[in-house]
Amino acid sequence: MKASLIIPTYNREDALVNTIENCLSQDFKDLEIVVIDQTKQHQKDTTKYIESIKKRIIYITEDIAGLTRARNIGARNASGDILIFIDDDVVFDTDFVSQHIKNYTLNNADAVQGRIIEDDSEPKNKPQWVDNKIRFSGSNNCISHGKTNTLTGCNFSVKKTAYLDVGGFDERYTKSSNNEDSDFGLRLFKNHFNIVFCPEAKLKHLRITSGGVDTGIESQKLSLSYYYCELLFARKHFSYPVVLYYKARLMWRGIKAIIKLVKYADKKALTALDNQLSNK
Repeated sequence: MKASLIIPTYNREDALVNTIENCLSQDFKDLEIVVIDQTKQHQKDTTKYIESIKKRIIYITEDIAGLTRARNIGARNASGDILIFIDDDVVFDTDFVSQHIKNYTLNNADAVQGRIIEDDSEPKNKPQWVDNKIRFSGSNNCISHGKTNTLTGCNFSVKKTAYLDVGGFDERYTKSSNNEDSDFGLRLFKNHFNIVFCPEAKLKHLRITSGGVDTGIESQKLSLSYYYCELLFARKHFSYPVVLYYKARLMWRGIKAIIKLVKYADKKALTALDNQLSNK
């Protein structure tokens, strides 16, 4: 069984280098690393590093930035039986790939969601699950094995045959691309594929603020693409009454984001005025 580690990247430097180094250190031998780089111009040190390891990876450059498009390009260029999707700002142990792969023989998995550790998340006992009212429960920072019906893009794997059966990632999710991974997972689940959660297949998501698909978006919840992707997900998978209810939830979410932004802007304005007075 061959595995392909697929890394879409956009405007990352040191974080990308560290992620690739983690990939190259894996103890699973039948492994290829596929990098889809949408960065227009890297820093000199990053470019030098990529040139030094190009023979050890499949390196693809793309001028058009888009997360779902990059994932599909990576999958098309991958020769592995198992596709493992990660972000470009993650850290993991040398057995990361092996922990994913074991589930395809031991648990008859079609897809595997791995554990995602972040600084602001507490470990939970139940994997993430989305119900028929678009409410997410559980957590991807889960310490228990179990079933799930959704996936989170910075750490999951899937059989390539299952990926092809559901048509890959929906490229209508653009820019912020939120819920593109949940959409993919829910399509797998609805087509009766077995999605398991494996806490041993863990990584730490650094959530580096520079770079990434939302580069230039100061607040996702104030961007058109955020609400577009949320409603695309809702309308694809849920009933019309649920969509109406979800629209109301999104409106309230937007109001709270605006209130927070205005408070932050006012604080910055007061600071600017105080600095002006102190300089006189």
